[in-house]
Amino acid sequence: MEVKKLDLHYARASWGDVIEAAGKLLLAVMYAFFLYAFIKDFVENQRLSSLLFAIVESLFLYMSVTRRPPVELSTFGPAWLFGYVGTFSPLLLSPSPSVDTNLGPVVQVAGVILIGLAIGSLGRSFGIVAANRGVVISGMYRWIRHPMYMAYFVNIAGFMINNISLNNVAIVFVLVFAQLARIQYEEKLLRKDPVYAQYAERVRWRLIPYIY
Repeated sequence: MEVKKLDLHYARASWGDVIEAAGKLLLAVMYAFFLYAFIKDFVENQRLSSLLFAIVESLFLYMSVTRRPPVELSTFGPAWLFGYVGTFSPLLLSPSPSVDTNLGPVVQVAGVILIGLAIGSLGRSFGIVAANRGVVISGMYRWIRHPMYMAYFVNIAGFMINNISLNNVAIVFVLVFAQLARIQYEEKLLRKDPVYAQYAERVRWRLIPYIY
C-alpha cells in the first residue's frame, strides 16, 4: 500500500512537471513572435510604448524561468488555467496604429518603476500558478498584498492609451479578469500559512489602499 501511494505521488509530480515544461515551451514560442512584432514596431516607427512593453514582458519571462521552487503548489485546475491565461494573454497584444500621446509612455514608465520596486521586494518568489514560495511582507508588501499585479495594471493602462484596438481591448479584458482570479486563488492557498494569515489581517488591501 505504501508503495502504491508513493507511485501515485510520483505520477502526479511527473504530470505536473510535464505540464509546466510544456507551458514554458509555449511561452517561449509566443514570446518570440511577440518580441519580433514589438521590436519591429519600435525600430520602424520609433514608438516608445512598444519598447517599454517589450522590456516589461521580457522581464516577466525571465522571472518565470528563474523563480524559486514552491513550498506548496496549487493542484486546483482553475488556478492553473487563470495562471497561464494571465501569463500568456499579454503576448497576444499587438502594436496599434493609433496616434501616440505623451501620456501613454509616462504612465508606462510609472508602471515600470513600480514593477521594479515590486520585484525588489518579491525577489525570486514569482510564479505562474498559485503557490507558496515564501511569504514576503517587506518593501511594497507593507502597504498592499499584491503590488506586482498593481504595477502591471498601471503598465498595461499606459500601453493601452496609445494602442487602442478592438483586439487589444478584448485581450486586456480577459487579462484583467484572469489576474483578479489569480489573486483569489493565490490568497486561498497562502492563507493556509499562519505567517501569511497574520500578514493579511495586518495589511488589508490587495491592490489599491482603501479601495480594494
